[in-house]
Amino acid sequence: MLKQGTGNVDGALRVGLTFETDDIAALMKARSGLDAPDAEQVYANLLVVSRMHQAAFGHWLDR
Repeated sequence: MLKQGTGNVDGALRVGLTFETDDIAALMKARSGLDAPDAEQVYANLLVVSRMHQAAFGHWLDR
């Protein structure tokens, strides 16, 4: 990813989008095994932020 994201803005945006997509999948997988409400809330908050980042990267790639 480092090589792909170096040298141009579009490459960096694509790496960011890939990272957030992978992060969302990992958070969803980890969240499914939780049973503590406070931990579930932390994961829910992290998912919100990752989805916002994902949307922002997508927005800038679509410009």
